[in-house]
Amino acid sequence: SEYPYLDKPVVYSVKGMQMAAFSALIVNAKSVESPSSLKGKAVQFSKTGSAVTFKINSPVTVKKLINYRYNTLAKDAKATIELNGKKVGTLNLEPTNNIYSFRNTRFGMVLSLQKGENSLTVKYVNKPFNLDYI
Repeated sequence: SEYPYLDKPVVYSVKGMQMAAFSALIVNAKSVESPSSLKGKAVQFSKTGSAVTFKINSPVTVKKLINYRYNTLAKDAKATIELNGKKVGTLNLEPTNNIYSFRNTRFGMVLSLQKGENSLTVKYVNKPFNLDYI
């Protein structure tokens, strides 16, 4: 469907908290200066094993729409998303105009958060990209 959320009996909002990637747990990736990012830094994913893990606390079991703000010059760049250690999907990252332009994923990803602490991991799949925040 061209508008995938219009026929669902739920409401998703793009408002909400933003979690900067550079302040999450970074593995085999690096924090880089990026003037157009939310807080002046982004995380650069450029090789197999690159990952960032966010800790998300939820007071209740709930479904949340998670958007990812990134940039990449590569066509067909992908990132794997894991929630609490299980693969829940793959992001197809469309190219941005330049390395200084960030964009949000077109549709985001609806995740089922459990009550308490949740671990959301973004993993490099095939081509370089920078992640600003979720």
